[in-house]
Formats: sequence, structure tokens, C-alpha cells
Amino acid sequence: MRERLWELMVKADINVRYWKSYEARVMWMEKISRLILISASVISVLAWALEKTYLPAATAISAFAAFVALVVVPSFGLEGYSSKVEAIRHRWIEIRDDYEELWADLDNGEAQSWEKRFQAAQKRDQSLEQGGLWAPESKKLICQAQTDSERVFVPRFFS
Repeated sequence: MRERLWELMVKADINVRYWKSYEARVMWMEKISRLILISASVISVLAWALEKTYLPAATAISAFAAFVALVVVPSFGLEGYSSKVEAIRHRWIEIRDDYEELWADLDNGEAQSWEKRFQAAQKRDQSLEQGGLWAPESKKLICQAQTDSERVFVPRFFS
């Protein structure tokens, strides 16, 4: 049982790390798309202000800004996507915390209540996996999660 709980705890930690880095990438993409829209809008307004000299440039920039706003951003689904990714990461944090609590209570609690909590945490874990919301295989993430978990939890593993 200890080994299974250890594997699940490390897997949950890997998923938390993955979704955290993915969330950062999504937020970066949102910022870049907003920056492009703002820049294009400002440049087109400046070009219109300078009247006929830069009229073709203003028209092209306005068209580009409209294209980005109406086609590119919705097609990537960037609006509100970071909040969805954040919600997934928080669900994995909850699962990881449940496993860590179970690890701490491994030798202390009643076997029956501990088993029920373990099964409930496993069920939530499996529901995320079945929804395709798990981290892809990454040796770097696995090494980081195992090293950090061993630093904190291994003394109890062998006691």
C-alpha cells in the first residue's frame, strides 16, 4: 500500500508541475496576443491621425488588428483558457494534498477510514486521467517530483 500511495503522490506532483508550466505558457500567449492587438490599434490610430500620408499603412494595420481580434484569438481559444488550465492545476493540487495527508496518516489513522479516503482520492485522480487531463511523460518532471518528494517524505517511508 505504501508503494502504491508513493507512486500516486509522485504522479500527482508531476501533474501539478506540468499544469503550472502549461498555465504559464498559456498566460504568455494571452499576453502576446493582447500586446499585438494593443500595438496594432495604437499604430493604426496614429496613422489615421497623421492623415493621408500613412493612410494605406493605417488601413493595413487596422485590417491586421481586426483579423487578430476576430479570427486568431478565438480560433486558438485563448479567451478564458488560462482560467480553465488554472482550474485543472488546482484540482491536481487538491489530489496531491489528499495523498500527502494520507501519507502522513498512514500509520496513525483507522484502517477503514484511511482506506475510504484513499479510494476517494484515487477516484478523483482517475476521473482527471479519464478526461485526458494528465501530464505527458517527462523525465525532467519525474526526476524533480521524485527528488522533492524523497526530500520530504522518505524518512517516513522506511520507518
